[in-house]
This record gives sequence, structure tokens and C-alpha cells, in this order.
Amino acid sequence: MHSLLRVNMDLSQLKEIGFEDEWLPLEDVKQGMIHIQLTWLWLANDPLELDRVMEQVMQDTRQDKTLEENKTHVAMLMVFLDSAMNLPRGKKTLQEPSPQAVLSVGQQEMESTIRQNTNEPRWEESFRFMLHNPNYQNLEVEIKDTKSKKPIGATLVKLKELLVAEDMVLDQKFHIKTSEGDSYVNMRLALRILTPNANPEWMGLDDDLIEETADKKEGGDGTSVDSKKEETAAKDAANGSSVDSKPKSAAAGNAESAGSGVQGDGGAATTISESMIDSPQAAPAAQDSGLRQRNVVKNDAGEFELGRIQMTFRYSQGRERLVIVVHKCSSLKPVEGDSKNLADPYVRMYLLPDKSSSSKKKTKVIKDELNPVFDETFEYAVSETELARRTLEVTVKNEVGMFSSSKTFMGTLLLDLSTLDVSRAVTNWFDLAPEHQVKSTSFESDI
Repeated sequence: MHSLLRVNMDLSQLKEIGFEDEWLPLEDVKQGMIHIQLTWLWLANDPLELDRVMEQVMQDTRQDKTLEENKTHVAMLMVFLDSAMNLPRGKKTLQEPSPQAVLSVGQQEMESTIRQNTNEPRWEESFRFMLHNPNYQNLEVEIKDTKSKKPIGATLVKLKELLVAEDMVLDQKFHIKTSEGDSYVNMRLALRILTPNANPEWMGLDDDLIEETADKKEGGDGTSVDSKKEETAAKDAANGSSVDSKPKSAAAGNAESAGSGVQGDGGAATTISESMIDSPQAAPAAQDSGLRQRNVVKNDAGEFELGRIQMTFRYSQGRERLVIVVHKCSSLKPVEGDSKNLADPYVRMYLLPDKSSSSKKKTKVIKDELNPVFDETFEYAVSETELARRTLEVTVKNEVGMFSSSKTFMGTLLLDLSTLDVSRAVTNWFDLAPEHQVKSTSFESDI
């Protein structure tokens, strides 16, 4: 195939000026010009930057009817596919499979290499996906046996979970739904927002984030993924994780050709659209031991010895939504009447003064647990002005059967939302209190 048109551009100035719109003469022809628009984009690890970018996309779409909002890429997902564990063997032959992973986000689909004759394949490969709205998109990973041409299992990750993860990175084991056994896939996921707004904190080495992860997993520091996760979990238990902690590093730039999507690593992005599908929860590290946590840590039980709850709060000014992530509880008090001296806790919330069914939010129930991990995200549609007049009631309750004598109340708190800093995400631990001693708690006094 012969090239008909060619033009060379010096991009050294684009990083400084941010945007370029000009007609350039074509080379090797007698006459002809081409119109080019270029935007220099940074990779940001700030979830609030997504709200700003999405709002700008909506404004551009309203102003220019030729644009389609769902075809504009606003973020990049970087996936490091490390390995899989305990994949099922063939039922009849008991032969090892030859697994291959197929990763997809909407219509974008990528395949790993095939690992021959193993039920614990190690891929150590990187993939990148362009996103138009990570609030509603998902990463699906299907593992298939190339010998039998049959699927082995699959997992699905809701990308909105990355928006509340520290540094917008998840590095963990994800449970694979298979016909038998406990199978997992090890992955490192990093979400970065494509933004024209420069910030010194974003100008780091995140462009090589996934590749650096690969070097570490090959034994650069001699530490396994699981031990790293255990160290992180231990630190979180002692100090509490924070979405607001200073970003480690963020991004190198990427240039976008207007109207054609972002190009990265030499490949043009594909336009995507898909329906929402539910995902299984990521496998918690505590699941490996198979033991239920029933010991109450005295120092972590809070002021009233009823336990504590960790939550993240973020206000999306563009969408006018209060986003709440219920992470976990620690050192809950066993409920009276429980035969195992444990509890079946869940979290219920109301955006007061509204106590209607539309205001009620509820997590799943965790059976026989005093340190439950929920990691569930909820949203309230509320304006910023109205938010300052609201209070969030958070209650931890014990699910009981119809004929059970166990108590249902485990602890509560009231959060004064007028003290919430809407310019940033806030992650914090809060003490649970008895109903007769609960008082309004401000974010300022507890951060």
C-alpha cells in the first residue's frame, strides 16, 4: 500500500501550548493542505478531575450537535494481567488446560498469549483500554481452554470501584466464577483521567506504571503479590486507608487527534458502548485463611466500644451526586442472643430529614462476622446547596430471622454534611454510638 498524503509535525511545542489548530501543507505533492487539531492530554489520578472532564464533554456536546458524548474518550484503563491460580482441570481426562485470557471493555477486546498445559498460568502482560465513562463501564476477563475450546471461568470488575481506590489503583486477586473450586486471577488495574489541565503532581512516571509492576512481580524485590497485599491490609487496619493521600505519581502526556479518539502505544482507540452488568466482589485477602474474624481489638472498638466504620465521601459537582463508599467495619460488638457470639451485620443509611424508601440505602449482609468488608458504592442526587442542609444517618444492624431473639441494633452515627469538603474525596473512620448517645459528627473534627 502506497502513502498518498504525508505531513510531518513538530510536537515539542504542543506540550507547552496544549492545543493546536492549523492547516499544514502536504509533502511530496504539488499542492494540497490538511486541517489538523491536536490536544495535549495529561493522565490524572484525581477522581474529581473526571467530573470536570465529563462536564466539559457535556458542554461541548450541547454546543456542537455533531459530537457524540459516548464517543469521547475521557480516561485510560491500564491492566497488568499477572497470573491465575487453581483453574479446574478437565473432568474426564484430568489433563491440564492450556488457558488464554480474553479481556474486554465493551466492544474493545484483547487476548493474552496461550500458556500450555497448566492450571496456574503466568502471563505477565499489559493491556490498555480507552474509556468514555468509567462510572458505568466494566472490565470483563474470561479465561478459556484453547485445547477444548471451552470457557473455564470469568470475572467482572466495575471500573467505578477504581475511582475510590487509593491512587485509583487495584492490585489484588479477583475471584473467577468457575464450575468448581476457588479460582483467582491476579491483576493490577490503574485508572487515569485524560485531562488538558496540567498539574505538577500528575507529571510523574505513571505512563510506565504497569510495566514497573511487571518488573516487581518478576522478583525485583523478592516479595509476592499476596504478601504485598497483606502488608497493605495491615497498614490499613492500623491507620485507615485514604483516597485523599498525596498521589505517588501521575502522568506523562498523550496527544489526541480531535475527532478520531486518543492514540496510545501506536494504536487508535475503539469507540465502545455496552449495557451495565453486575460484577462479583473482588476476593478479600482474608478469604485465603477461611477463618472468620471474631476477636475484638480493644483499641479499635471506638469511644463507645461498639466498633468503627470506614467510609469514603466524594461530591460530584458536575452530576450533583453525593457518592458514598461503605468500606468496612472493625471490632463490632457481638449481639446478645447470637448462638455463635458473632453477628450478621449490614449498614443502612438515610439522607435526613428524608426517611422515605428512596432515601434508604442498604449494603449486603455479611454472615457471622465482626469485621465485615462491604466495599459497596451508593449515590444520592442532591444539589450542593441542599447538601449543606442534610445529615447522613448511618446505622449498623444485625440481620435476624423471624423467630430469632437476637438484637438488631449494633451502632449508629450522624454525619453533618455541611462540614464536608466538596472539593476532594474524604476517607475516614467513624466511631459507632448507642442510639441514646448519638450526636452529630463533623468531618472537620474527625479527619
